[in-house]
Amino acid sequence: MYLYSSDLTEGFGFQPLEALISGCVVFSAFHGGLSDYLDPELNAFKLGTYSLQHDVERILKVLRSGWANSESELSYLREEYSEEAFNRRIQRVIPAMDEFFSHMESSPADMPHLAIETKVPAWRRALHRTHKLAGRRLRMLLPLKS
Repeated sequence: MYLYSSDLTEGFGFQPLEALISGCVVFSAFHGGLSDYLDPELNAFKLGTYSLQHDVERILKVLRSGWANSESELSYLREEYSEEAFNRRIQRVIPAMDEFFSHMESSPADMPHLAIETKVPAWRRALHRTHKLAGRRLRMLLPLKS
C-alpha cells in the first residue's frame, strides 16, 4: 500500500505512479496532475474526502479485502508512461515548441486579446535559446525513429 497525501496542487506526481505500476494499492488526493492517471475506485482510492476516520476505515476495508489492480490496468500504465512512450511524445513536442517560440520571436501577435504579451521579453528570449540548446541535446540523446 502507498499513501500519498498533500493539500497542495501537485504536478504530475511520479511517486504514486511508480507505486501503482509496482503493484501497490495507492491512496492519494487527486489534485493536479494526479488526476491524469488516478481513477477513484478503479485504480486508486481518494484520501481526504470527508474525515480522517473515514479515510482510516476505507484503508482498512481495502487492506482486508485484498484488493489489487488488474494486470491489464498495470500493463496499460506501464506502457503509457514508459520511457519509450515518453520518447515518442517528446519527439513531437520539442519541434512544436521550437516552431511556436520561433514564430513568436519573429511575428507580432495578431490576436492581442488572446496574447499575454505582444513583445518577447529578454527572459523569454533567453528561455527560448536555452530550450533550443536543450532540445538539440535531447534530440542527440533521443534520435528520431523512422
